[in-house]
Amino acid sequence: MKRASSNIGYEVTSIRFSAGFASQWKPAMNVYRCEERLILCLDLAGVEPREVQVEIQPSRLILRGSRPPPEPECGQHKVLQVLAMEIDYGQFRREFALPFEVAAAKAKKEIRDGFLWIDLPIRTH
Repeated sequence: MKRASSNIGYEVTSIRFSAGFASQWKPAMNVYRCEERLILCLDLAGVEPREVQVEIQPSRLILRGSRPPPEPECGQHKVLQVLAMEIDYGQFRREFALPFEVAAAKAKKEIRDGFLWIDLPIRTH
């Protein structure tokens, strides 16, 4: 019969850390084409709205910002060891070439439930 603790040792030693230690990371993004607009959704959980910079050009979107590393609130206790670190943090940047020219002045941005939603009306000539 195997002891339960033998599996724990394997799990801890086989942990792979993500690129969270890199100088930049890219938030996940979904892009939707609607009849008269493009709608982008970026996963920015834990990012303060004031830390997000959105630059909208007629055919390009540039997003910049930063996210601090998530850290537990341990009260008087301190973290002894990090056993897994898969959540990216630090500076981020996403640049997206828009497939249509958009009316940048009419764009709407909203952060809701950890997602940044960007509504970009397609420019009609």
